[in-house]
Amino acid sequence: HHFDRVTVTSSFLHCQPMSVGWGALRRPLLRRGFASTARRRPLKVVLDMDECLIHSKFAQVQPVSGVQSFRVVVPGRGGALEEITVFKRPGVDAFLSHLLQRHEVFVYTAGKREYAAEVLQRLDPKEQLAGRFYRDSCVYSGGHFLKDLRLVDEDLSRTVLVDNNPASFLLQPQNGLLIQPFLGLDAEDRALERVRDALEDLSEAEDVRAFLSTAEGREGSSSIVQFSGTIDVKQLARAG
Repeated sequence: HHFDRVTVTSSFLHCQPMSVGWGALRRPLLRRGFASTARRRPLKVVLDMDECLIHSKFAQVQPVSGVQSFRVVVPGRGGALEEITVFKRPGVDAFLSHLLQRHEVFVYTAGKREYAAEVLQRLDPKEQLAGRFYRDSCVYSGGHFLKDLRLVDEDLSRTVLVDNNPASFLLQPQNGLLIQPFLGLDAEDRALERVRDALEDLSEAEDVRAFLSTAEGREGSSSIVQFSGTIDVKQLARAG
């Protein structure tokens, strides 16, 4: 029983405004020879939803200048319908369009299915996403919803999870790209542009985990965010 729960500290690559210089990483990446066989398989990009692509307010709220929004209606407590205002992160439509043309794109959210499915129907009306995973696909442990990328592919060499919550990466920390949270207020937010550029570089890597581990700590391009969490080992074993 001494090993039923362990504390894990992990590091993640953090896209920060004004400090991420992804364009400068391409030449070192190619020089290392990572691109030799990379294009044999498409990059699998797994996107978080809340605070990554959108921000939701579970109430009627006033629009924010320069931030697009829409409303969805979902079942609330007691079966009553609840109206939710959804703010779109600036550039999200162009971001998704760009990714869908180049990669296999999934959404993996800790949001409940009945809510998240309504939002995704607005973000992906043509149902071009390769897959959608909801809260019932997460591993709940230590008060956090962890995301297991093995649901997307057992071979994680070409899989990247973009998320604003460090806890989401605990099962596969070397596959995580941490984005700054979007709270629905900043019309000048450009985080998705930086992530798009990062993914372009990662698409040339034969193994994204090798690239992310060598890119960590690169001055002027990234910073390390530390997260400590407790994981229920027995639950993770069942999930596997």
